[in-house]
Amino acid sequence: MKDTADLYELRREQWAGLERMAGKSAANLIGQLEHSRTIPLGRFLYALGIPQVGERTGQVLAEHFGSVEGLRAADEETLQKVPDVGPAVAAAVLAWFTEPRNRRLLERLLKHIQPKTGTARAATGPLAGMTVVFTGTLSLSRTEAKKLAEAAGARVGDSVSRKTGLVVAGADAGTKLETAKRLEVKVVDEQEFLRIVKR
Repeated sequence: MKDTADLYELRREQWAGLERMAGKSAANLIGQLEHSRTIPLGRFLYALGIPQVGERTGQVLAEHFGSVEGLRAADEETLQKVPDVGPAVAAAVLAWFTEPRNRRLLERLLKHIQPKTGTARAATGPLAGMTVVFTGTLSLSRTEAKKLAEAAGARVGDSVSRKTGLVVAGADAGTKLETAKRLEVKVVDEQEFLRIVKR
């Protein structure tokens, strides 16, 4: 086998003929492959092995573009408009889709896999469409804070950039707060954040 697509093109008897692959093992593996034929788009993008695209970035790209075709057609400017996607990620995605070998692999995979696609989530709420970053110590746990932000329509980012809409700073906030001030990103404390999301 040369690449991932080969896994879907082997017949059952070919699997059973491989070393250490008994009939039952072959059947189990084939079952797993069948299950993987319909996976979420974000997981599919992550599994392609595009440099700079981890699980979270794969999910963000999936939510923004809604399909492989949408992502494949995006140019660098369009990619950099996606929250949490900077120049390095945009360049890596473009380079991956430009490489002929990768394009051939993708076409073969799409003959066997149907990623679950859909349009980006319609964000509603006081923070709709905004990227929020938390820094410092809050009385809320990060999980609780993230749920509140997402319920208010926001995406939660890991780092501060010019695309960040709001930084929530707790005690002992560090470099993220400094970056927010330098980039003139709006900063609020935890009390103000709670007031915003509970409107």
